[in-house]
Amino acid sequence: MKLRNRIFSIICILVLLICLIFSYEYVVSNAEHDCSGKDCSVCIQLETAVHFISSIKTIPVLSSILIALCVFTQAYAIPGKSICIKNTLISLKVELLN
Repeated sequence: MKLRNRIFSIICILVLLICLIFSYEYVVSNAEHDCSGKDCSVCIQLETAVHFISSIKTIPVLSSILIALCVFTQAYAIPGKSICIKNTLISLKVELLN
């Protein structure tokens, strides 16, 4: 893996972690706020923060499914034995004479 890709992945992880920490902090600090009614902006933001936190919990499940799919694909992709065989002039051993 190139150094640039590693740095980019570390930055993405840090941003995700910071967003998660701030969401938890916002939910904890505003859990018992004075609600102003139906269209309370704090309630809407709390709902968004809780939705973000719950969506982050699905990432490990999805990544494990993707890892299993990649391993399964690599295990059954035998080099040289492909289902889709394209006929080319070289595979048909055609001589191109002038």
